[in-house]
Amino acid sequence: MLRRLLLGLLLLSFVSADFIPRNLDVFVTVNEDGTAYIVEQLDFLVTGSYHLSLYETGIPKNDLASWATLTGLNDVRYHVDSRVVDIQNQVIGPQPLSRCNPIEDTCYGQLIITYTAAPYYTDEGITEGTGVVFIDSYKPRTKQYILNSRAFVFEFSQKEDIILSEITTLTLEVPEGSVVVEVKPLPEDFGGLKPPFKEVSYSWSNTILPNFSFIFEKEGSLDSEITAFFLGFQGEVFSWLSGEYGLAIIILVAILLVSYFYLTRSRKGV
Repeated sequence: MLRRLLLGLLLLSFVSADFIPRNLDVFVTVNEDGTAYIVEQLDFLVTGSYHLSLYETGIPKNDLASWATLTGLNDVRYHVDSRVVDIQNQVIGPQPLSRCNPIEDTCYGQLIITYTAAPYYTDEGITEGTGVVFIDSYKPRTKQYILNSRAFVFEFSQKEDIILSEITTLTLEVPEGSVVVEVKPLPEDFGGLKPPFKEVSYSWSNTILPNFSFIFEKEGSLDSEITAFFLGFQGEVFSWLSGEYGLAIIILVAILLVSYFYLTRSRKGV
């Protein structure tokens, strides 16, 4: 029994050594509606003719479970928590082998995973605590977006701080025209600068993110505010008319209109 267990562990070590992770880039583009478009790009070295052939025959497969089994790599997964975000429109895109070295019998493989991360909804609206960001319309025409760090699934320290491994880069991208009012910790390339920032892209690599915080604001145009007002008013009217007292409201409005026209015509002596 012990011999079989050791043999199994040895085989697993060989499998994991034949697919060696090199880089993991996670790009999170936050949309104004609070959803996020996420691209995960995993580069890895494939060694040995058998595993090179295995990779090539697996390219038509477009499900994450198959590639997780084929490579044995822990990073072949979504790096968001499906309990916190609704993962939609997933596309699994294995890329052709590249940078091959026939002498060493190696090539590089790449897996690109794209999807939309949205909050969960109930009949009453967004489920509290879900989504990549929380939105607060705290003043007219301005929305504040607060990153929900619990939406992500990386390694965590004992203090529950996100740990980005030596091969991992996390990049956040905000809509054009946004103003970042808080970011902790600062990306390395920002040095000792202090917010507000108007850059679109922010990246962290091979680091710990203690008390990770990222907040930005986006001011809408006056036209968008007017449009939103009339759309909201239209929705309210429809809600009234389709509700319990809808018919009574319609009759009352009709009576008022008829009375108005009758009085107008009477004053003109018609």
